[in-house]
Amino acid sequence: MKHFFEVQKYLLDNIFSEVRELFYEIDFNERLIWVIWPRWVWKSTILIKYLKSQDLSKSLYISADNIYFLEHNLFEFTLQFKRDYDGDLLIIDEIHKYKNWQQELKNIYDSLPNMKIIFSWSSSIDLKWWNYDLSRRAKLYYLNGFTFREFINYNYKLDIQKITLNDILINHIKVSQNLPNIPIIKYFKEYLEIWYYPYYVNEKQKDNFKILETINKTIYDDIANFYNLKTENLGYFKRILNYLSIIDPWEVNSNKISKTLQIDNKTVNTYLEILENWWLIKFLLKDVYGYNIMKNTSKIYLDNTNILYAINSNILQEIKLWLLRETFFVNAISNSKNKISFSKIWDFLVNDYIVEIWGENKTFKQIKTKKENSFLVLDNIIVWEKNIIPLWLFGLI
Repeated sequence: MKHFFEVQKYLLDNIFSEVRELFYEIDFNERLIWVIWPRWVWKSTILIKYLKSQDLSKSLYISADNIYFLEHNLFEFTLQFKRDYDGDLLIIDEIHKYKNWQQELKNIYDSLPNMKIIFSWSSSIDLKWWNYDLSRRAKLYYLNGFTFREFINYNYKLDIQKITLNDILINHIKVSQNLPNIPIIKYFKEYLEIWYYPYYVNEKQKDNFKILETINKTIYDDIANFYNLKTENLGYFKRILNYLSIIDPWEVNSNKISKTLQIDNKTVNTYLEILENWWLIKFLLKDVYGYNIMKNTSKIYLDNTNILYAINSNILQEIKLWLLRETFFVNAISNSKNKISFSKIWDFLVNDYIVEIWGENKTFKQIKTKKENSFLVLDNIIVWEKNIIPLWLFGLI
């Protein structure tokens, strides 16, 4: 136990000063808190920052991937923490690395009613997969990568406030009047390439290497261990990602991937689900209320533009600008918990609005089917009109 307090002291002494906005949205009065996150999004910083505000003699941060837990029981460890230190706060990072974590966490929750537990997990797998009693007790929070707004605020020391999707679509001209005078297009291009993951705050060297490293760790560590997959099968995940980085999203289906990679259709569907569960791709559905992956999916995108840039750079392919725009838009809307789906007539349906995405030279007159609730979203523009909105503005949600 002493070893864990020594590690905790080191983490507290070396905590990064910045913290993500989610920190201020979490209700830390809840007794069981579940934070779900992809790699490298400052999740641990949130956990350690909260820990720092507590009574450190009764609070403990542990990582479930510590080799100690290969031979020791988490439930018994927690009982010892309660007995020897009168512990009342246990923060468990990387809980998915510990076998049988659901049952033991439920036992801890039920057996120690005065113990507050915060635990983190790096997959977006639907909660229906897990113990019902546990999932209904936990307050769930999702931590995605940086929004464009977060990137600007952190990197350029600004204080741009979050705005809603309705504000953008209905009041975007008024919203623009409250924005600072900054080189927004320049910042947006920086964000698209390397700033979805906040690796580079206070770092001088900026490249795609860390993003590629994150992809590899997700596949060869998280996915491999969680699903007990053989090493020779893991290369298919990277090949699928490479394929998705260069093919048109509406042309993607399991049959094409199966023929291209020479693996069976059932395996392709399984691997696509896994890639989505681990934050590497996004499905865009025809029916936002249904969820049958290959039946309802009309498009499949890489999860974010940083992944798109990194993979294309690695395989020496030039990025398709329209794919870059759409990848950003799908990521921004879906991460903000708004409904987005594919339309055969228009590019996207967002809640009840029609959205077309183009470059700066497109005009609203060129849209064949216009409706009152339709919008043209353009890249590389700063000034907008009633139904024409800059693409970057959706990064402020």
